Order: sequence, then structure tokens, then C-alpha cells
Amino acid sequence: MKKILVDCDLTFGVPQHPMDDGLAILYLLGEPDVEIVGITCTFGNADIGTTFEATKKMMRDIGRSDIPVFAGAMPAGLEYRRSGQRYEVTEIEAPDREGNRSRISDAALFMAEEARRLDGELLILALGAQTNLAGAWESDHDFFDHLAGVTCMGCITEPLILNGTVLGELNFSVDPEAGYTVLTKGRNVTLLTGNHCLPSYTKHETYENRLLRSGRPVGKYIYDRTSDWFREKVLRFGLDGFYNWDEAAAARICGKPYFSDQKLWFTPSVEDLRRGFIGGTSSGNEVCINTPVITDPAGLEDSYFQNWLCLDM
Repeated sequence: MKKILVDCDLTFGVPQHPMDDGLAILYLLGEPDVEIVGITCTFGNADIGTTFEATKKMMRDIGRSDIPVFAGAMPAGLEYRRSGQRYEVTEIEAPDREGNRSRISDAALFMAEEARRLDGELLILALGAQTNLAGAWESDHDFFDHLAGVTCMGCITEPLILNGTVLGELNFSVDPEAGYTVLTKGRNVTLLTGNHCLPSYTKHETYENRLLRSGRPVGKYIYDRTSDWFREKVLRFGLDGFYNWDEAAAARICGKPYFSDQKLWFTPSVEDLRRGFIGGTSSGNEVCINTPVITDPAGLEDSYFQNWLCLDM
């Protein structure tokens, strides 16, 4: 039984906000040999207040309020603001002269405690800003030594262009110092980059048909809570579907056979991560990170629906 803690910026069901964190959690819940030991909320898709409330609501909706949910915190000196139709994290003057940016929070402490309790067994699936993981390490410098591994969704290896529109990276770039901590202090790190997830694309027609024609209450629930996101995609990118960024990361942490691992040596820097880039690659440099590529997109997509639709509501 895999024991997984999910760290996410879930906005499932929030109008005009991404849905994939929620779908990733639903995927894990449909996996028979996975136990979600807890969910910690971070920022990226929205501010922490929004992600925390959205997570608790989804877990109530599906009857899984037994899974503990904890809120993280914005490090001092960062602020989450709306700019037009988009949100961005901006730097502001730190509240003290030393610029203290402690990332320790309820979420970070829970994460560190679970890592010690499950020494060598806990896997972390990180789907948003890396702030909580950095906070867990800040509270316990042995944190990463107690983990079985960390799987992150985020970073780009080259500009991410969707139908002619450049898409910004919103996981590592919003707290690059925290991302740097994870990549350089973490062990057994797997990174599903935005570029490597591009083959996992689901058309709206397929999504609608498979969910609504299943006759399963969970299928209707998922579709009703996420259909608004397709309108957002059509307006912003002219797409007829969506990319399964976080769902792919969830499938990979479950050990699904739809990927080919590739371990590369990276030299990450805070400056590169500020733009969402992982940094250059060259053998023998700073850190070795597994960056899987998707080898069976059709099989991967089919597994999404299988796991989602087996859930009882």
C-alpha cells in the first residue's frame, strides 16, 4: 500500500480556475493500493484561502472528510494579486529588516510529522508551489531523508506555447527559493515538466461522453464541477480539450506503466526557477532528477477514466 501525501493548489469547482489538482486526487482515490494520508494546501492556481476551502469542500462532497486537510502559508515578502484575468505572485517589502521568509505552517509541520511517523514509506505528490515542502525542511532538516520520494508537477525545459499563446509556469516560479530547496535538498525527486506532459491531452468530447454516459454519479459530479474550465480554455487558448498536467503526475507516482524514466543532471538556480525553467543539463553537475516522458498517452488517458469512475458517491 503506497502512502501518499498530496500537496496542492486545488481549485476544483472554482469558476474559471484549473481543475486538475482535484482530478489528480480523485485519481489517487480510485487506486486500490494507495492511501492518501493527508492533503496540504499551497498557492499557485489561487491564494491559500481559496485552495483550502475548495479542498475541504471537494472532500466533503465525495464523502472523504476523514482525510485531514491543512493550510499552508505565504512566505513573508510575497503577495498574491489578481492582474486582469490572471493571478500572479509579486514581491513586496518584507515585514522585518532581515527579510525573514519563514515557510513553516500547519501544513509544513504536518508534512514533517508524517514523514517521521512513516519513516521511509511516505511519498509526496507536489502539485503547486513548493512552499510547504520547504517549510517542512525548515522545521526539520532531516525531512527529505525520511521520505520515500517526491514527485512534482512543474517547471519547463523550453517555452510552453499553447496554440500560439505562451503559458506561464505557476508552480516553481511563484516561490523559486522553495523550489530550489526541493530540487537541491530532496532525494528521489521525480519531475513531470510542463513540456513532458503535453502528450496527455483529453478532448472535451471524450471527457463529456465518458463521464456522462457512464451512468455513474461520480461522472456527473466531475463533469458538472469542471465544465466551466473548458469555456476558459476555449476563450484563452482556443483548445478543444485540456492537458492532464497533475493527473499525469498522479499516475506516475502510482507506478503506472505509461512512462519511460529518464534521469538527468540539472543545475537549478533560483533565477531560472523564477521563470519556471529547470536549468541546463550536463552530466555530473549538481542534482540528478528523474524527468519521465509519456510513452502511452492512450493508455494513460484510459486509466484516468477507469480510476475516476470507480469511485462511489
